[in-house]
Amino acid sequence: MADSVGAWGAHAITFILFFLAFSSVIGNYYLAQANVQYLTDSKTTMTVFRLVVIGFVIFGAFGSVPLVWALGDTMAGLLAIFNIIAIVPLGGVALKLLKNFNEQRRQGVDPVFHRDMLPEIANVEYWDGSDPVTRRSKEDRIIAREGNLER
Repeated sequence: MADSVGAWGAHAITFILFFLAFSSVIGNYYLAQANVQYLTDSKTTMTVFRLVVIGFVIFGAFGSVPLVWALGDTMAGLLAIFNIIAIVPLGGVALKLLKNFNEQRRQGVDPVFHRDMLPEIANVEYWDGSDPVTRRSKEDRIIAREGNLER
């Protein structure tokens, strides 16, 4: 690289890699913390979680490269397995929502989902119509009523 861009190239790559790695750690930490907080409000659990994260960051910095890559691959595989386990039951819900979406498109309205449109789907916390994005325009409400899409 020094032959192509000069001696500053190594410093530029180091700078870029540092910020890519740092932003990846921060982003993944944020997602993991949000998930842990969703599962529990325990301050003790959050403290233990944060200590585990710090421990893994230190281990990743000082561990041998083959071991760190092997653990990273193993954890990515476990993540894929957990995601598949979560996605399979959600497939039926996704198909119901897609059917609802396509029905609205066939009626000629801008598709908007409200939780009362599919009462058989339990534990829907959002899409209650309080968000301006989930409200229909006046014209779409008329079309939706004619097509019996709104309840």
